[in-house]
Amino acid sequence: MNKRNETNELYNGFNLKNELLIYKNIGKNNTRNNNTVIFYDNYSDWKNHIEVIMSNIEDNENFRYYMKKSLREKRNSLQLLVSLVIPVEIAMFSLFININKKYNIFAMVVSVMIIVGFFTFVFGETSKEIDFLNDVNDILIK
Repeated sequence: MNKRNETNELYNGFNLKNELLIYKNIGKNNTRNNNTVIFYDNYSDWKNHIEVIMSNIEDNENFRYYMKKSLREKRNSLQLLVSLVIPVEIAMFSLFININKKYNIFAMVVSVMIIVGFFTFVFGETSKEIDFLNDVNDILIK
């Protein structure tokens, strides 16, 4: 059984964090020079890269299980995030109304914007991770 090491590398050469970074930057012009991460101009090139890595993985069944488990965990965290957004916003409005009877609208609007911005960012990042895991799982099935 293969276990994660400090670099988050699983199975022969598959590093989840690096692969996710590569996936998020497909087709983008990356001006930074990073020797450990390769960037691809299009999805097909990235897919070929993943297929090469998959061909080197000896324990493909356990790797598929790990990737499916990661996908389920991300979907569950996204559902939890979505279920938290409305109650948190209601709590923020209630808090401002109860603390400040003058209904400081500006403070409420700013607070709600910050919270919505945070949830939007986290939602977007989690959605990208789910897309990545879906694509890797699709490649594994073939």
